[in-house]
Amino acid sequence: MFGNKFAYGRDEVQSCKCPASSAGYSPLQGDSSTIVAEEYDSIVVTRFSDGDKVSVIREEKAKKAWLQAVEKMAQRYGEGSEFYQTAVDVAEELGWM
Repeated sequence: MFGNKFAYGRDEVQSCKCPASSAGYSPLQGDSSTIVAEEYDSIVVTRFSDGDKVSVIREEKAKKAWLQAVEKMAQRYGEGSEFYQTAVDVAEELGWM
């Protein structure tokens, strides 16, 4: 599965979806994935992109960024929070955990 690309900055870019959308969530609808997706976007832009705020990245980098977002949700909201659970659910759905 590491041949895939994932969007950041938007739910879909160049026919590639962000991790949350790929796992069946709707970040644009304001569900629990919105906060996690925004954290993922921030991590990608600051650590994994060439400064682009909207683009696509390879799955390896998307996975690293998403798992960092999972950690941030645990730190910020606790492991019992809906945000943390959503982040974990997305990672599991994508085979990243």
